[in-house]
Amino acid sequence: MEKAYGNANNDFKAIQSKNGKWKTLQNKGPLFPPQYEPLPDDVHFMYDGKRKKLQPKSEEVMTYYAKITNDVYKSNEVFRRNFFNDWKMVMSKEEKNEITELEKCDFNFVLKHFQSIPKEKTKNKTEGYEFCIWDGCEEKIENFKLEPPGLFMGRGDHPKNGRVKKRIVPEQITINCSRDKIPNPPTGHKWKSVCHNNNVFWLASWEDRVAEKTKYIKLHPSSQIQGKRDKQKYDIARQLGSKIEEIQKNYYEDLDSSDPMKKESAVALYFIDKLAMRPGNEKNEDNSANTFGCCTLRWEHIRLHEHLDDEYNVVKFDFLGKDYVRYVRTVSVLEKVFKNLEEFRKNNTDKVFSTVNNSTLNKHLNKFMDGLTVKVFRTYNASSTFEAELIKLTNQNCKDDHDEKSLLECHKQANMIAAEKLNHRRSVSQNRKNDEISPETTKRHYMDPRITVAWCKKHKVSVQKVFTKADCDKFSWAIDVDDETFKFNKNDMK
Repeated sequence: MEKAYGNANNDFKAIQSKNGKWKTLQNKGPLFPPQYEPLPDDVHFMYDGKRKKLQPKSEEVMTYYAKITNDVYKSNEVFRRNFFNDWKMVMSKEEKNEITELEKCDFNFVLKHFQSIPKEKTKNKTEGYEFCIWDGCEEKIENFKLEPPGLFMGRGDHPKNGRVKKRIVPEQITINCSRDKIPNPPTGHKWKSVCHNNNVFWLASWEDRVAEKTKYIKLHPSSQIQGKRDKQKYDIARQLGSKIEEIQKNYYEDLDSSDPMKKESAVALYFIDKLAMRPGNEKNEDNSANTFGCCTLRWEHIRLHEHLDDEYNVVKFDFLGKDYVRYVRTVSVLEKVFKNLEEFRKNNTDKVFSTVNNSTLNKHLNKFMDGLTVKVFRTYNASSTFEAELIKLTNQNCKDDHDEKSLLECHKQANMIAAEKLNHRRSVSQNRKNDEISPETTKRHYMDPRITVAWCKKHKVSVQKVFTKADCDKFSWAIDVDDETFKFNKNDMK
């Protein structure tokens, strides 16, 4: 009998360990978007002032561009060029000969058509897809709907903006579930593979060929399972607070080490700890979408100044970080850090750190604390900075607990300070260079919510005034704890 799925990759062999994340897992797989429906005969694409009937494939890709109303993207030359090049790939020979300039294309009638369609008609039936059965309990799924085909709209000046994202098909999907709970693929299709890996939390995965990364269907942030994971993440970051002085003492000493690797590790940890810099992932140097972090910095990203603007040992950073958010910062560092950087620069390599990476740093950090990784430092930095600033601002500006407006402003400012430390900025285009701080990312993913909940309880502020409904669902595990004495920084507890 023909199977409804291919052979699972070796990476996804069944794992039935006692310490697995689940014992039984059942889900229906992803919900696929509806197939493309051709435009009505009275809706016209115009080229050079004339109606032009397109072949079905090129018409569908044309609608991707027509639906976009954000002028920031449509006025971007990279976005326009990438779209037009990909569009021509699906055009017929006749269409390629006739449609030669994007400037002569008129998409207005097509856009008005889509804007006139009632939202109710565009909705998919989701029955059964929005939940999974995890160890016998119903848990909500976050992104069970697959993205419809369209155009890549990355943050910032991503070089692939405007590229066509093709329709995802079952043959690209890997399903993760119990052996006896394999969902049926859509009629006429097969799953790429099925695995039974109970050491991971995802339910399905596929490769995004444009973004060049693996994407996953996961549990909803409000699920009990995800809540436990969040709490564990913040508990580990909180535990780091009790080890931070020991770690700092160690890397300060290693700045003088005769071992080149220890010196590099010390400088890297200094950046990650003191500057809250992302550790950075090891990337293929030929990757056209390169972004950087601490361990992947190149000499083109930093400038060393022994003396600058009345400061000594100054390092100027300028590089593209995660999501193409630009990291621009000028800091005065320890003299030993500066001298080591000057020494590293003599190694005749384009990389600042030639002997260390995330893995070597994580291995080193595990000597101080089980489960500690370089990524934990950003959560620790955000939470500890936020808590310290919130206490300071509240004490300075809010003598009266009944002044809710002032209290909320203190919370907002503390959140902004933490976001700025982590360089969380909105990144939209080359016309607006990351000049807006994005506090929501910091609040939702890096600041221990128990800090806010305890502060709200202490000052009798409604949690709903600082958390959105989605936040409240995500942080229900924290909101349910009735403890106004909670402190993230254990060393500050009296």
